[in-house]
Amino acid sequence: PGGRWLASGGGDGVVRVWRTEDWALVSEWTEPQGILEVVFANDDALFVAGRAGGVVRFSTQTASVQARVHLE
Repeated sequence: PGGRWLASGGGDGVVRVWRTEDWALVSEWTEPQGILEVVFANDDALFVAGRAGGVVRFSTQTASVQARVHLE
């Protein structure tokens, strides 16, 4: 929403987060399943990455994964 961050995820499970101000890659990690969707909160403070079997919550304020929720 604010345009300060760009996040990507794909079938290989890799999630990447860039700061658009300088296009610095601020975080990268791999989930056990492919990423199906990335959705930012209205205030850009966090986003969730959805995958088969769960979601991951990432904080743009701390540049870290905050939680993983596993669904069965």
